[in-house]
Amino acid sequence: MKKYPAVDGPPWVGFEPVVRTLSKIAHSYAVAEYGLGTFSPLLKQTILNDKFDFEDKLWSMFIGCEKDIQKYPSLNLHEISIGPVEFQNRFLLLCKVWLFASVPSTPIYEVVVGEHWHNRFTPRKVVIPQLSG
Repeated sequence: MKKYPAVDGPPWVGFEPVVRTLSKIAHSYAVAEYGLGTFSPLLKQTILNDKFDFEDKLWSMFIGCEKDIQKYPSLNLHEISIGPVEFQNRFLLLCKVWLFASVPSTPIYEVVVGEHWHNRFTPRKVVIPQLSG
């Protein structure tokens, strides 16, 4: 806090930690729901590369944000869902990550986790409820 005092809010974090965090959350969730080795992962470079090259924008092909959607505050702290999406004759696993879902201004991130050869993945959803008390 001494090194980065908040003048007009918290210090700027930057995109790299956010992109890596979303990649790790989405990839981990896909493995937890469908199992290791059931899809071809597309985020390995983003997660494992210790020299994150923000300029190459490779990550932007797989991580985005829903725009102009009507959403209502959730009663849950976080929400995450995953399911197959067909794109150009390919089946991709699309994970939606909504951190701090009870705040309506927070974005819903869309992360393309991997590719599979068929669409037999069943859509899944998990919510993390807020703790009361």
